[in-house]
Amino acid sequence: MHTHFICFMNKKLAIHSALDMDRISSISPEKEECKFNARILRLWTLPSYNNPEITSTMELVLMDAETNKIHASIPNKLLDEFIGKLREGLVYSFRFFDVGNNVGKYRTTRHQYRLNFQTETEVDLIPDKEIPFYGFSFVNSNEFTKPNFNYNNLIDIIGIIVGCYPVIEFEKNGDKCKRMVIDLLIDG
Repeated sequence: MHTHFICFMNKKLAIHSALDMDRISSISPEKEECKFNARILRLWTLPSYNNPEITSTMELVLMDAETNKIHASIPNKLLDEFIGKLREGLVYSFRFFDVGNNVGKYRTTRHQYRLNFQTETEVDLIPDKEIPFYGFSFVNSNEFTKPNFNYNNLIDIIGIIVGCYPVIEFEKNGDKCKRMVIDLLIDG
């Protein structure tokens, strides 16, 4: 099934087809222009490290119809444009963004790259029932308890929280860090 939809951008009529869209799995810095449809699985804001009262960025996890996922970031200077426009659970068409390496200690997706919104970034709400609502990729406890498991990627697990401890502040390599330990009952 191929979905066609019409959206109005800058008073120009544009007809988009699922055939015209890229897959998230094909996104890379080498592609000149990329456009894709995706559901916002998760959306949250991060406070400024020095002033928690100020929002630093908006973060998104996006998923396409093939259940490929990618992380996206919206910098502080663009928050006013997007903060009321984007909603978790809805499907949008995305176009004109910067592609960078997906690096960091805790990555929300396994995609090699991540998206960074720019002033030119276009986002349009679209009707789409083909993209799943949930993007879980559950990991069995036998896998993530192995010594060689890659702990840099966040994982999906099912369990019962049986213990929750206070936030601990500590210093690591000269940086202030926070950590919360929880006890989970898994596979039991």
